Amino acid sequence: MFNGSRLLAEAATLSADQLDGIACVRCGRDDTPMTPVGRVDGCQVFACASCATTPEPPAAVDLHALLDSLTPAQLNGRACITCGAAGEILKPIGKLLDRDVVECDAHKWERDGVENPPTWLTGPCPAWCIARHHAMDCPEDRQHSSEILGVDLTTHDFENCGTQDSPAFRPVSARVDLIQHYREAEARVCVGVGDDTSFRLTLAEAEQHARHLLRMVALARGQVSSPE
Repeated sequence: MFNGSRLLAEAATLSADQLDGIACVRCGRDDTPMTPVGRVDGCQVFACASCATTPEPPAAVDLHALLDSLTPAQLNGRACITCGAAGEILKPIGKLLDRDVVECDAHKWERDGVENPPTWLTGPCPAWCIARHHAMDCPEDRQHSSEILGVDLTTHDFENCGTQDSPAFRPVSARVDLIQHYREAEARVCVGVGDDTSFRLTLAEAEQHARHLLRMVALARGQVSSPE
């Protein structure tokens, strides 16, 4: 089995094919069926059946050397012990020798993904997927999702994000993102306003709609002529 922390620590030694999910992260083979074993730097990685079930040898760690390599913020529990970030959500993870240490919440998700890989995932994630997949994901949640792009609608009714006594009006956003269930052949483009998804388009439909939007903009700006 694979240890999440160790796999992350060895990320720099992996080849491009291993990071792309093409080759086994342990032996490098690319000609045998493989199973997902977690994520490294946002990439879904795989291992062949033999390596996935073979116990890893224990890694020797010099705790005193590790302690000497940390920054004052990491030593004082004010920065992530793994990446050094201080502006993220930090959670206690225990003690390093006699010091309480913390790490970013994202690293816990990465380890969980390695230790409990989504065996339902039959191949690498699309390059645009930012979802955190887990072995316990419900069937309806087993989908790839992208970042959300939004545009504030300045002529649309603003929404009150405060209270009736202390209103705080802000513009709603038109948003667009990608989703794809792991069994679907291609992604769909989701378009909506605020938190509501108005409709989902196939890629061909989204491309045609995008051309229509651009034509309307060009017509309004006098850049093209109206049809007779």
